[in-house]
Amino acid sequence: MPKKKKTAREQNQDLVEIKISLGKDMHGKRIQKSFYGKTKSEAREKAEEYKMQYAIGEVVNSGAGFIEWAEKWLKTYKENNIKSSTYSIKYKSFLDHHLKPYFNNVKIANITPIDIQNFINLKANFMKDTQKRYVNILKAIFNSAIENNIIYKNPVKSIIIKSENTKRQKRVYSQDESDKVIDFAKNHKCGAAIIVMLKTGLRRGEVLALKWSDIDFDNDIINVKRSVADIPHKGKLTPVITESNNPTKNHDRQIPFNNIVREILLKQEKTSEFVFPNTKGEINSPNNYSHIQYASFMNDLQEKYPEITKLNPHELRHTFGTLAYESGVDLRVIQKIMGHANLNITSEIYIQDNIDYIKSELNKLK
Repeated sequence: MPKKKKTAREQNQDLVEIKISLGKDMHGKRIQKSFYGKTKSEAREKAEEYKMQYAIGEVVNSGAGFIEWAEKWLKTYKENNIKSSTYSIKYKSFLDHHLKPYFNNVKIANITPIDIQNFINLKANFMKDTQKRYVNILKAIFNSAIENNIIYKNPVKSIIIKSENTKRQKRVYSQDESDKVIDFAKNHKCGAAIIVMLKTGLRRGEVLALKWSDIDFDNDIINVKRSVADIPHKGKLTPVITESNNPTKNHDRQIPFNNIVREILLKQEKTSEFVFPNTKGEINSPNNYSHIQYASFMNDLQEKYPEITKLNPHELRHTFGTLAYESGVDLRVIQKIMGHANLNITSEIYIQDNIDYIKSELNKLK
């Protein structure tokens, strides 16, 4: 057997090399690492010490793959601890359609920072917020593995996020456009829900989940207690209600309403326990509502007012918040009405986005 040729480092520094195998990476390539010492014994001692540290992740995790651990993490830490809509849309869907197909069931101890970066690089056409969610989910999965003595270090570090997808500017109606939309909505068969969204800032799911028992006509207050979202179930989207009895949750709040909302609600037929039910009197599917009633309203609106842009339901909510801010309503009040988790979110949306209003305010300076 020919004598092993010395490496440049061995020759230049008069060292002895010991090379060990640490298994295979996520692409099936052998992981090898070199250790050097003045003697073979010294180099071997360094190698053995490293192997003991590496074993915390490698040996204990001999049978744990990414899919296996990710599913366990999802079920244990998320499934019954967050809203079902958040669980399905923001976690399970991300895992099933993106993370699991890429990382497959490779041993999580063999996934390296460069593997994570390569995955994020493939998502360059996604919005930055979406890429950040991938990173946060991966970080949580690996952190839970560390806490459970499955691995000893988290590969999600120093990840560079660079999106080629420019964030779309949020669209809103001006006060004049909003007034026209509301006047048109007063006499449209699908206009009541539009007015409620524009004048209260409620989310689409919150509007569709409203029950008559939630409306206090004596005090002109809407009690927001639940929301509805379409959740994938057996191959199709099914409307699922998330109800909260916890007054600290941001989707459980009280919203005052004015005479415009009062009048339109009093005109609404009570054919169901829900204020805006489907044709069967049941909870309305947000997806169906947007494609049928909401689309019908927007098409009719644009036929009369071609100059008014079609906005989606979330942009109606954003219009309410923007007009409230421009009218001088305190940010803390807007936060409470909109149901934002904290004031920073409200500030980021309505101060940073509203450059025209910022300019007009600065013009007041002498």
